[in-house]
Amino acid sequence: MKRFLFAYRVLSTGTEGEFSVAEPDEETAHKSIKARVADIEMTEEEDIEIGALLKVLELKDNYYECEGCT
Repeated sequence: MKRFLFAYRVLSTGTEGEFSVAEPDEETAHKSIKARVADIEMTEEEDIEIGALLKVLELKDNYYECEGCT
């Protein structure tokens, strides 16, 4: 599994941002990210334009504990 970070733009408002999704490959990530961004931005999928792939990160079994939890 990898985490894919994409740029996106909301067409109706011009808002730009970045969003990542964990998927096994880039093709699957590109197919699934539009629906997730639309959900976060509370708009329709047709209103979202997915831009460039910005970064690919390897997912590892990392555990982080916040300062307040220790």
